[in-house]
Amino acid sequence: MQAHDGRPLSFLLAPGQARRFAAAERDVWIDWDDIPSTAAWWAEIVAAIEATDAFVFPISPDAVASQVCAEELAHAQALALAKRLVPVVVREAVPAALRALNWIFLRAEHDFDTGVKTLLTALDTDLEWLRAHTRLLVRGGDWQRHGEDPSYLLRGADLEVARRWREGAAGRQPQPAPLLERYGALITATRDGRVREFDATTLAERHVQQHPGRVWQAVLSHDQSRLATAVHGEPLARVWRRGAKAPEQLPRLDAQVRTIAFSSDDARLVTGSDDGRLLLWSLADGSSLWQARRGGIVWCAAIDKTGRRVASVADDGDLVVHDAASGAEPARLAQGAVPSEIAFSPGGRWLALRFS
Repeated sequence: MQAHDGRPLSFLLAPGQARRFAAAERDVWIDWDDIPSTAAWWAEIVAAIEATDAFVFPISPDAVASQVCAEELAHAQALALAKRLVPVVVREAVPAALRALNWIFLRAEHDFDTGVKTLLTALDTDLEWLRAHTRLLVRGGDWQRHGEDPSYLLRGADLEVARRWREGAAGRQPQPAPLLERYGALITATRDGRVREFDATTLAERHVQQHPGRVWQAVLSHDQSRLATAVHGEPLARVWRRGAKAPEQLPRLDAQVRTIAFSSDDARLVTGSDDGRLLLWSLADGSSLWQARRGGIVWCAAIDKTGRRVASVADDGDLVVHDAASGAEPARLAQGAVPSEIAFSPGGRWLALRFS
């Protein structure tokens, strides 16, 4: 829970009163109390607003007149955040931005304990939904702040939890923020060879693409306009325009394509196959820009955000980095175990490996 309104907070959260929130297991963040002296104060406030489950705004003439309070409230109300707002009247004032909400009264003449119980009830309503909303919003904010690097996107169990959470959104408050709805597509790939696209809001099926076998991997381009797929037993990768019935097939290889990844500009695609070949393709004309030989099956590959480097791991366990322009190998690390996924950091300086 975050609260701010300058001077009137001395009434709302005087030491003895603040202890009542602590006794109810509530963590109260106040900007004049929780910002380290060396921190950039506005950045700390923004981060706290984004990370809190509820934003409590004590209403008073001072708060209504404060430019900083107005900016904090505007950030909490921003469509990209859709925070739960709880207005608490400390001294009479009427902020236009909060007129439509129900107010809780904690003026000097009101019983403080009754007001606190009302406030806690408001905060506890649909608490699990609210916490999930906050967690997903923080994850979405991390992805946005890191230049929409795909390594920050939800995957696996996290993605499934988010999908189930989204299914239960009808009639809940706060509604999923536009940041969480930015890309309104959910893609599934199944053993029967079907790749389905669903509307992320309604879960209505939009398109079905049929493949001749189990879909080993399906990857969306960064601009969300294309989908690349690799099918079990097939020596090629397919690139589909979203909604298209027929793919733009890349040339056939000699072994199954095991891993695929788009470059950040979506102009190139890297593939790794069971015969140890790592290839970088131009999606403009489907030509191979270069290829390199790895030791055994190429299990995972990635292109950094700058488009200058390609990393891969094969059966030999070596993590190899190639120059994306020439295919030259400037770095190799013999690290043993084979990861299930690799990803570059946003700046391209670090590589993360996930082992399953």
